[in-house]
Amino acid sequence: MGYQMQPTNAYPIINRLISPELRLAQFRPNQAQALFDLVDANRERLRRRLTWVDRQRNLAHTKDFIMDITRLQHDNGAPTAGIWAGPKLLGVVSLHEIIWPTKSATLGFWVDAEIKRQGIATKAVGGLRDFAFRELGLNRVEIVSSPDNLAAAAIATKLGFTPQQYSTTVVWPHDPKGAKLVFGQAVADAPKPKSKSR
Repeated sequence: MGYQMQPTNAYPIINRLISPELRLAQFRPNQAQALFDLVDANRERLRRRLTWVDRQRNLAHTKDFIMDITRLQHDNGAPTAGIWAGPKLLGVVSLHEIIWPTKSATLGFWVDAEIKRQGIATKAVGGLRDFAFRELGLNRVEIVSSPDNLAAAAIATKLGFTPQQYSTTVVWPHDPKGAKLVFGQAVADAPKPKSKSR
């Protein structure tokens, strides 16, 4: 596929703790069952906002999806990571294709309905945002959501993203008005790493 690439494709692979209990890690082929099961358990809720849900109807589709995101990470650097609490998958956080000429990308995420409002999505989004700036060297990250997605707006605001525009140029799968909200953050505005006390 025609992903945008840097001169080298030796991109860092995400595998990092974001709290004592939570880890972000790029998906592996042997995790397809865990991902399919979580998507299936949240299917009706997710399909209202995410177009790919209706294309993942069985385990084979999820295996193909993991192959696709592995290829994207290798060719373009954009990671798709599971949010893990030990062996339990809680959600997914990802960078969509990185635009390397501007060093920017859009960040997407979702979590299991059973663990919403526990701060897990906020930690995951913040962890991937930090990875994008510090490890991938991006200049800008955006979060795009539909106007009625109050949870996404709250997470973006809590992490210091600022509203950028209200647009009707993107058609959402179940929103005839096709509206979107964009929250952006530049690397200069991101929180600095905490210095370790000596």
